Amino acid sequence: MKSRQVGFVLMALIAVGIAGLLFRVFAAGSDEVILEGLVQVSPQASDRVLVEGNGFTTELQRLGDSEQGAWFVDDQPVFEPWLQQFWQGVDDLYDAQLISTNPANHERMG
Repeated sequence: MKSRQVGFVLMALIAVGIAGLLFRVFAAGSDEVILEGLVQVSPQASDRVLVEGNGFTTELQRLGDSEQGAWFVDDQPVFEPWLQQFWQGVDDLYDAQLISTNPANHERMG
């Protein structure tokens, strides 16, 4: 091949590559499944939370109003740093994405 022909082939390959990248970025869309339809749970909107798992159930109960109330488990105050970590985890659920679309993997993925 002459150098002019090689140049045309390289330009064509570059154009196809750029077109493919543009198509992938703009037209392909996202295959991520965002969890939707979740009921809003927050410390301000809740006065009781049941946490169940592995055969155990724990009830968090707020005594007092939504601003100054304290959270208790079995009449014992909840350790505040863990309570804040719990509410941060609950808040993160609203930005969660589905990580497994195969039902056989749901239990393993949590």
